[in-house]
Amino acid sequence: MPSLILNGRGTDARLDSHHVVISRHEGDASSPPRHVPLHDVDRVVVVGQPHISMAVLCELMKRGLPVSFLTPAGRWLGTLSPDNNLNAARRLAQYDRSRDETLSVPVARALIAAKLQNARRVLQRLAANRSETQLPAHAQCQEEIKRLIGRTTRETDLESLRGLEGLGSARYFGQLKRYFPEHMPFPERSRRPPRDPANALLSWTYTIVLGELDAQVRSHGLDPGIGFLHRLT
Repeated sequence: MPSLILNGRGTDARLDSHHVVISRHEGDASSPPRHVPLHDVDRVVVVGQPHISMAVLCELMKRGLPVSFLTPAGRWLGTLSPDNNLNAARRLAQYDRSRDETLSVPVARALIAAKLQNARRVLQRLAANRSETQLPAHAQCQEEIKRLIGRTTRETDLESLRGLEGLGSARYFGQLKRYFPEHMPFPERSRRPPRDPANALLSWTYTIVLGELDAQVRSHGLDPGIGFLHRLT
């Protein structure tokens, strides 16, 4: 799923047939233009304020390719995506079901369990790559997250499920810091703003994933602002 990233001032993007032509200018210097075939692109990420022609944006919309906009610091601003699925009935059903706890709680339970299970697998792979699966700290973290996964099947309200999510995240990041290199330490999770390069890298990755999810939800005619884990207040 290739992404085309247009980063910062001095970047120009224009349309030439079925290609995006990208040029970089820094002062009096400029780099040779690059031709990127649109059939090789699945999405576009715009960082900062590059110059993008309207022809490029229109062609991306015609092809159904989402465009995510980020600040220079990597904060997600929003996604421009073609609204090809104007299914009002589907969105009304989504709104109704989000208020139905007999449906929202099982969905939230499945989401939290999947998130914790994936966190556990990431740590397993990192430990296996370093032959650390037998270390006490790794084994303890694995067991704690496993217990949290088991508890998700018994919780019956959203607040308790969110609490399990928070506990799992704390265990995950507490163990994840062991696997960062010395030149990029990860003391703890911080955001808005991230306080070090490791957190900046994580925040950047999560921002890209957020744009992906937003575009996918919209492409199915659903509202990304309505979910099953958090209630509207």
